[in-house]
Amino acid sequence: MSEEATPAEEPQDRKDEAPEEVPEEKTEPARRRGPWRLVAAVGVAVLALALIPLVRLVTGHPWGSNEMIATYILSGTILATDIGIVILLNVARTRYTVERRIIDHPEVSEYVILWNRPRWVLYAPTLVVSVLFGIFVLLHSIGLFPRAITPRMLGGIWVVLSIVNVLVEQFHMSIKTVFIIAPTLGVLLLVLHLAGYADRAIGMLRYAAVDVPAKLYFITALTIALVIFIGWLHGLFHYMAITPNVADLQRGLTETGRQIKNADYDVDFDATDVVERWLFGFGRIIISQKDPNKPPLVFFVPHASQVDERIRRVRSVTAIDRSRTQDLF
Repeated sequence: MSEEATPAEEPQDRKDEAPEEVPEEKTEPARRRGPWRLVAAVGVAVLALALIPLVRLVTGHPWGSNEMIATYILSGTILATDIGIVILLNVARTRYTVERRIIDHPEVSEYVILWNRPRWVLYAPTLVVSVLFGIFVLLHSIGLFPRAITPRMLGGIWVVLSIVNVLVEQFHMSIKTVFIIAPTLGVLLLVLHLAGYADRAIGMLRYAAVDVPAKLYFITALTIALVIFIGWLHGLFHYMAITPNVADLQRGLTETGRQIKNADYDVDFDATDVVERWLFGFGRIIISQKDPNKPPLVFFVPHASQVDERIRRVRSVTAIDRSRTQDLF
């Protein structure tokens, strides 16, 4: 009987050893990715710098010639692009690193990470309209767009929509404000109609027509996209990871932060801006700290109502460290 028991125990030991080897195989590829990225980035930077003496050696142009100045600009552009891509990859990886660290924690089952989105995302309608109108103007120049719609008409619509978009982004449009503005405009149009000036008032809109070139449309769209992108990068380094018992607050490029207990802060949900809430789906999560000397933290996030519900659910959970309970018993 003892001889039959020993073979049965050996497979069990082998089965127990197999799962321990799986994590080691998964972690090895992740460690090898970093050096290759660094080597590629350094290689591109070296080639960009080596381009200057190479062109000088091949062409024989003097260092101050126009050809060499163009080479300097090209080399600097490649180098700046290389550095920007490296920074972008490292910045974007910050978000996934933080979330993966929380997920891997054995005692955390519920969590919420507040990434502060740029409020400039409200200019997205102007961005989209600028791209579309720029394409329409190009199509109109080659005769592939209806002649009834002129570039001046498109320019007037674009100017009006841009002004409205700026007003929406700059001012707080509460439900009370909307209920005041809408009836006021209706009464104003009714008075103008009764006075016989409605047609003239509407006809004044033709003065808003302006001939906007396609280049200006695309430059505006590129500028708005760049501003939104910079705000997104800034928001990656200003976040708050809320877990049971504590919240980890990170602010700044140095990734330095502090932990706040759930009892030391309150969470408020602000969705009073009708335009932000119902048209764009954004809202504000306000973190008010018990210390009166510390100002409240405002996070501009999409799906704010759902995020607020998740925060309250996470804060209602109390996590208990298993290692401490095992030491007590």
